[in-house]
Amino acid sequence: MDYTLEAIRNVGIISLDGYDPNDETRDIKEVHKQFADVLEFFKRLIPHEELEFLDKSRRLLLRMDEK
Repeated sequence: MDYTLEAIRNVGIISLDGYDPNDETRDIKEVHKQFADVLEFFKRLIPHEELEFLDKSRRLLLRMDEK
């Protein structure tokens, strides 16, 4: 879990500041692995079935708003 928290922090830093592989002030290694870890972590937070339900609910709500 500690590694995932570090990966979330690093992905946040990269998202805000951009990624420069030559920047020696930040020691962020294996950036592609850290992004993959964060995506895997969030995939586990919300199961696929729940995401499908949320997508269907959103579509229904949008249709109701159009009427």
